[in-house]
Amino acid sequence: MSPAQDSSSPNGQPLRDSHPHSAGPTASSRRSMPRTPPLSASAAGVEAQSRDELRDELVWFRKHYPLVEQELADFKILYDTIVQHADLMQAELINRCVELEARNREINDLNRKLASTQKELEHLVRTDPLTQLANRRFFDATLEREWICLGRDRKPLSLIMIDIDFFKLYNDSYGHQQGDGCLIAVSKAMRDAVHRNDDVVARYGGEELAIVLPNTDEEGATAVARKCLENMRALAIPHRSSPLCDRVTISLGLATAVTPDLQQPVDTLIRRADTALYHTKATARNGYTVYSELAGRSQAGREG
Repeated sequence: MSPAQDSSSPNGQPLRDSHPHSAGPTASSRRSMPRTPPLSASAAGVEAQSRDELRDELVWFRKHYPLVEQELADFKILYDTIVQHADLMQAELINRCVELEARNREINDLNRKLASTQKELEHLVRTDPLTQLANRRFFDATLEREWICLGRDRKPLSLIMIDIDFFKLYNDSYGHQQGDGCLIAVSKAMRDAVHRNDDVVARYGGEELAIVLPNTDEEGATAVARKCLENMRALAIPHRSSPLCDRVTISLGLATAVTPDLQQPVDTLIRRADTALYHTKATARNGYTVYSELAGRSQAGREG
């Protein structure tokens, strides 16, 4: 045997292969490898208990799972029912809103008609149906109100009383229907003589008219009286039975309260304007008389 083939050492011991993978681990390497410690009795018991609990939970879950599924199905049915009812309620709500809008439109229309009717009724209550001037009731209420208000404010109040001259003869000559037409035309001419909203032209009674002039002094009232006469001349209604002239004329009497005396009734102003009117009718007609001038002449006569 050749030296290359001899596997023993010179002392007779077999030689070890120097290749690192030619043999298993050495004693030193085996000492350094970690070892899995064996389970103690307590750890094994805990593991067994855990397995038992998991098994019990699995059994409980398998037992109750159908119940949970049924509850989920019931909840789904309930949800679908709620959604369905919500859709129905939404549709019903929309229909109610549409009906409410329609009802609101009806109410608004009724309110407008009511306001228009109320306005018309107010006009009828305070308006003379023939002449469309203020009626006697509205005249009395207006004069009373202005007497109190202007008395407190210490401002003047004037009143003009107007009478159509020989109106009975006009009716006898032309008939009552044409007499009504004459009264309507004269009323419009008197209304055209004033321009302020607070001025009130009223039918006092029969063929007698009246003009209430708040916050108007004697000079202003005289200007209105002259305008009334001017309008009548322009109107030129024929009157063949008049002893005065061949057309319809008017007589006026005016009175002014420089400051209405609240201790006196408002009739005081009416009596003064009537006194001035009767003086016009008793003298010349077709003109006007101012009460203060008439009273001044009476005072001068008594003094003389």
